[in-house]
Order: sequence, then C-alpha cells, then structure tokens
Amino acid sequence: MGGREIFNLQKLLPVTACLVSACLSVQGAQATASKNQPNVILILADDLGYGDVGCYGAPDVKTPNMDKLAAQGVRCTDGYAAFPVCSPSRAAILTGRYPARFGPTYEDYYGGGSPELDPIKHPTIGQMMKDAGYRTACFGKWNVSNLNRRRANDFGFDRWVGLHLNHDYYTHKLERTGEHDLYKDGKPYDRKGVWSDTIFADEAISFIKADSEKPFFIYLPFQAPHSPFQDPDVPFDPPGKKKRQTLIKMIERLDLEIGRVLKTLDDQKIAKNTLVIMTSDNGGAQEVARNLPLSGAKQLLQDGGIRVPLILRWPGVLPEGKEFSSPVNAMDLTATIAAAGDAKPRPDSPFDGIDLLPALKGKAHMEAERAIFFRRRMVKVRQNQNFIRQSAVRKGDWKYLRTYNYLGDGKYSDQFAPALYNLKEDIAEEKNLAASHPEKLQTLSGLLDGWEAEMSKTAAPFPERETQSEKAPAREKKELYDLSSDLSEENNLAGQMPGKARRLFAELADWLDATVAERYLPRPNPRYSPEDNAASAAPPYRDLRHELLGRERAAPQADGAAMTPAKENPALTMRVWAKGKPQQKDGSFVKLFVNPNGKTIITLRRPDGTEVNLSHKVLTPEDLAYLNRIRPPGNR
Repeated sequence: MGGREIFNLQKLLPVTACLVSACLSVQGAQATASKNQPNVILILADDLGYGDVGCYGAPDVKTPNMDKLAAQGVRCTDGYAAFPVCSPSRAAILTGRYPARFGPTYEDYYGGGSPELDPIKHPTIGQMMKDAGYRTACFGKWNVSNLNRRRANDFGFDRWVGLHLNHDYYTHKLERTGEHDLYKDGKPYDRKGVWSDTIFADEAISFIKADSEKPFFIYLPFQAPHSPFQDPDVPFDPPGKKKRQTLIKMIERLDLEIGRVLKTLDDQKIAKNTLVIMTSDNGGAQEVARNLPLSGAKQLLQDGGIRVPLILRWPGVLPEGKEFSSPVNAMDLTATIAAAGDAKPRPDSPFDGIDLLPALKGKAHMEAERAIFFRRRMVKVRQNQNFIRQSAVRKGDWKYLRTYNYLGDGKYSDQFAPALYNLKEDIAEEKNLAASHPEKLQTLSGLLDGWEAEMSKTAAPFPERETQSEKAPAREKKELYDLSSDLSEENNLAGQMPGKARRLFAELADWLDATVAERYLPRPNPRYSPEDNAASAAPPYRDLRHELLGRERAAPQADGAAMTPAKENPALTMRVWAKGKPQQKDGSFVKLFVNPNGKTIITLRRPDGTEVNLSHKVLTPEDLAYLNRIRPPGNR
C-alpha cells in the first residue's frame, strides 16, 4: 500500500456508530491469548542521536548491549521518528497515527503533552494488545497526556511506573517547579537516590519474571539521554550544563539497563519468543549529541532530527545481522507489534504505518514508492516562541523539505524555501537539487500538498498563512538564557533580568570593538517614513547598542554616517570620508578594505541609500594612499 493510499484510508472506511460498537465487542471477545503470540518489548530512548550508538558508527560511546541486539537481529539504516520532539513522536508510536490527526493543540504543543490525546478518541497499542489477551505495562517516561495528568493506566496499561515530564534523575523532582514526578499506578512513588532508568529496568525485570499464562507487552520508554545532564555514577550529581562527556556516560548507562532487561529474557529462557524493538523518539539534542553523518538535530526536519537508531530482534523469525535500508517510520512499529500480537486497530483509527515483518523476513519487498510524511509546528510555551515550521516527505531515495518564512507575532507567510535531496548520494543534505530536478520537485510537492490537505481535516491549516505584505518582518529581540538549567534555550530571561542582559551585551560590544576590524553597519532604509511606518514593508535601522547601552556606547559612526532615515535628511545617506577628493559624482567612499585575495575594495554609498562595491582600479595609487591616511581608525 502506497503512502497516499495509507493517509486516505479513512475515506474508504465510512464507519457508523453501530459498526464501531460491533467491532469493539469483537475486540473484547479477543481477550484470550493465542499460543502463537510472542512477548513484545518496545524500548524507547529519549533524544538518542543517530551516531551515538556503536553499531551506528559512534567513535566515543560504548554500547555493547545495543550492538549485540543488532548483531542478533535487524538494524534499520533509514528508520524515522514521526516528529523531531518528544510528545508528538510518542503519541504517534503509541497510536500508530500521525500527530496531526490528534488536532492542532496536540501537534503544536512542546514537551508538556496535550490534553487532547484521549483514550476513547485515540486508542493506543496498549489498549489493542490488552484486548488481544496480553498483560501490559509501561515503565518510564509517559509524556503524552501531561496537562491533565492522565496516567498510562488510562491507556490500556495494567501497570505503570514512571514520570510525566523530564525530572532530576536522582530526586525525581521537576527542575522548574520542584514537583515530585515519579508515580506507581498513579500514586507518588518514593525511590529517591536511585537513577531513574535503573528503576524502570527493575520494574520491567520484575514484570517479566511474574508468573502468568498470558504473553506480555512492555513499553519501556527510558529517560536517558535527555537532559538534565547528570552523571549516572555520582549519586545526586547536580544537573549540569550540556557536556559531551556526561552525555556519553548517560548513554552507556542506558545501554547497561537495556542489557539487564535482555539478560532477564535469556535467564527466563523466553528470548526466542520475544520480539524486542529498540529506537529513539527523535534525534539527539543540538551541540551535545552526535547525529553524524546526518545534518540537523532535535527540533528540525533535517534527518538529524528525525532519523534514529532502530533495531528489531526476534530469534528464529527475523534474520540475524541483517541491515535493512528501506525507509520505515514509527507508525510502522505500531503496526508491526499489532501484527505480531494478533491485535487490531479500531476501524475508525486505522494505522498510518504498515507491518514490517514480511519485508524484514525477506518474504516481501517494501514498496519503493511508499511515501513518509513529516510536519513540525510549534506555539508559544514557557515564555518562549519557537519559530521553526517545516514539512517534508521522504519517498525512496528522495526527500523534499519546506521551511516556511517567519513574519513575526507567531505568523508565517505562504512562502517557503524548497529543498530537494537525494539521500542515497547526499546523506548530509548538503546539495539542494530543487533547481536541477523540477519534475521530481513537482511530484513530491504534490504528494505533500495532498497529505497536508488530509491532515487539515483534524489540524489547523499549515501554516497559518499570512502574506509578506500583510505583516512586516519581526524586529530584533534581546534574548538571555541560563544554560545550566535551560539547555534548550526555551526560557528567555531578558525581561526578568535586564541588568544581566545589559552587562552581557556590553561585554559583547567591547569584544566586537576590540577584535572585529570591519564594521558591517546596516544601511538606512530610504523608503522609511515615520508617518506611514505601520504600512512600511521594511523598518528603519535600529541601533541596539544605543538602546541597551546608552548614547555613549552607541555604535561608532564615520564622518556624516548617522543612520538617519533618508526621507528625513537625504544628505546624510552619504557617509563622507574623502571629503576633499570625491571620485564619483553620485556619491562618496564609505569603506575601504582588502579582501582575502589581496584585492582592495571600496564601498560606494549613493544618494538613494544603496551601496555598491568597486574594485581598486577606479582609484589611483595617490587616491589609495590618501584614503588610507584619512579614514577613521574603526574602519581600518
């Protein structure tokens, strides 16, 4: 089934209330487990980078247990999360459906999870496996229904020990509020001093060992290696800044906990009858994780944000040591688990993914033309605004990516930057082939348009379109972040700590004055008018140094170089250095510099406010000597 057929499946299944009721009754009658049903463990890491696992090329991280898992099963090279951020990605893997299907509130929310993920409206794989006769459990980070504090038990899991959000690994308290955030079946659970992921592995091991005639399904979403960055070998290590060495220790501890769970399967002699899947909810965090050879990181739809480690093992069913290169996504995992466990999605909530088992077994080929779609949108949360909106489609070796233009005030234009990549030849997404492959661009663009139209039935149109002429670009804003507690730069403190912002800005200005020889001051806007500023498409130059540091610390200006709008004083659009020897009738010299190739360049400012670069050939040696002698020190 192709990608377009998958997302249009609802059109082919008009479901009445009677049919839903009948199907639910059938599911309820399924509660007796089949002898052929395997145990299933879905292991989910948090922010694990593509290149931070040994079998995916990590040069500095030791992950023997994950590597062994890959050697005993199938390692997918092109496995994708559904979203580059935690909550929507987890909702997709739990339901087998694109996050956009849950409505705009959920799709837009960052981190906190949505009040709209409802167990009645959005059945999870936990509910499906329970209906199929499994005993079910979730041990770890829930993160999909946090605003109303719905627990995993409400979504089909018999047992839940875990957290709603990211907490201190030792105290189990939320960094921002100090709220206790470790629960056992909805009640506060006190295991202070024990590393969070050790608790989750302990609970999984106990659940595996429990006597039962039923097979088990364990959803094991570990917290590591997500921030806060804490040393797993140092009890009560305070949350630190983004340090690569600490991240490595956290990944290696994650691998150890995974190894403990896998050893339990061996000890209980049930490994051969257990399907184990290990993956990550999204790519690694920028600057601290290793996503190479991919570009981008968490938050982005470049492959570094969405392509993740993905390993499947089922001894005797799946081949050993196989590398699988066809593109697959998180919703495929949901469909695969359901197929293995003889569980069924609800007719009104069909999977957006497909069962991978036939292809992984080598008994069938993945459809080369199957399309996988992505969309990334955010709204204001936690006193910060995230300004990245993207959508993308992967089909075969090709990927089409749109990045929308931001206009300010949470609005986006209907204009976007298109990018087309051949990932087989360009895994780092460095060569944009949009101009050279217009037919491929048109095909993938059409697929994406069709998918977004389908998603718009439940989500808001993407983006909230507003043309460039309707809204002027956003002006500069001051930003101040405390990286010790806000690694992702989510909480802008500039308004709360103006003194700190001013001091750091002053240090930056001093550094620029001392080290940057060339002054790249903005050009005045000749079309600016104070009377009709509201309708202007381009605001005038703003001297932030003047605004933050006062007139005495304003940006240095050359003679006659005040950045006054042209309409107020056209004469001042000409910055005059060589007052006595102008070489052009329509302007005067504003800058003189030597480029890396040794060529002397001058910049000419015209009366209309525009600038043009001219080579040294328009000047005589005497002119050059004169200009070098009289130009201001700040422009040397």
